Amino acid sequence: MIPLRDQQRLPRVPWTTLLLIAACTFFYLADLGADPVERARHIHRFGLVPRVQARLFHEVWSALPAFSLQDWAALARPFFTSVFLHGGFGHLIGNVWFLLVFGHNVEYRFGHLGFLAFFLGCGAAAGAIHAVLSLDDPVLRSIGFLVVEVEGGSLPCIGASGAIAGVLGAYFVLFPRARVLTWFPPFFVFVLPAVAFLAIWFVLQYVGLVGESEAFTNVAYGAHVGGFLAGMAIAVTAMAVSPRRFVARGVAAV
Repeated sequence: MIPLRDQQRLPRVPWTTLLLIAACTFFYLADLGADPVERARHIHRFGLVPRVQARLFHEVWSALPAFSLQDWAALARPFFTSVFLHGGFGHLIGNVWFLLVFGHNVEYRFGHLGFLAFFLGCGAAAGAIHAVLSLDDPVLRSIGFLVVEVEGGSLPCIGASGAIAGVLGAYFVLFPRARVLTWFPPFFVFVLPAVAFLAIWFVLQYVGLVGESEAFTNVAYGAHVGGFLAGMAIAVTAMAVSPRRFVARGVAAV
C-alpha cells in the first residue's frame, strides 16, 4: 500500500518539507563513500543508542541541581541527529516519499518554521518512546547462518520515520476529509480517504510492535507508533489553541 499523492491543491511551496528531504538525502550521500568501519562509528555517534542515552540520563539526573550544558547536549543530540541518517537507499526513499506526500499540507497549517519545530519534536518524541520500549527486550539478529540475541537497547536507531509518523498523525487529525491516491502493487490503484489509509498504516505498525516483530527486523515500530501519537497530540493541541488557523483554514481539493 503506497501513497502516490493526496488530492489537494497547495497555495504555496512547502519549502521546509523540501529542505528536510534535501538534508536527509545529503547526509545519506555523504556517507556512501565512507569506509564501513568509519560509517559504523558515525552511526553509533550520531544515531540513537537507547542504552547509552539511558546511562547519560541517569548521570545527568543524578547530578542535579548541578547543571552542565555539555552533558545535556550529549543527552539530547542523538534524538535529533539520528533523524537525518538512513541505513540504505530503500530506507531513505520510503521515508522521503511519505514526507513528500503528506508533509506539504501539514506544513501549510503550521507554517515553515513551525513545521520544522513540529518535525524535530516528533522525531525526538518517537526516539524517546523507542528507547524506553527497547531497553528491556533482547533483539534477535542473524550473522550468516546463526541467529544471536543482542542486549536490548544496544543497537543504534536511525532514520526519519518516527518524525514522519508524527506528520502522518497530524495529517490524520487536520485533514479528515482528504483523499489519497493509493497504489496496491502490482496493478491496483484506488482513491482512499486519508483517515482510512492512515488508520490502516497505524494498525500495521501497532501489530508489528505488539507482535514483537521488531525483535526480528530492523524496523523501530515503537518509534512509528510513538511518533504518530505525538503528532496527533500536537495537532489536537494546536486546534484547541488556535482554531481559526488549524480548523477553519482550508485547502482546496482538486
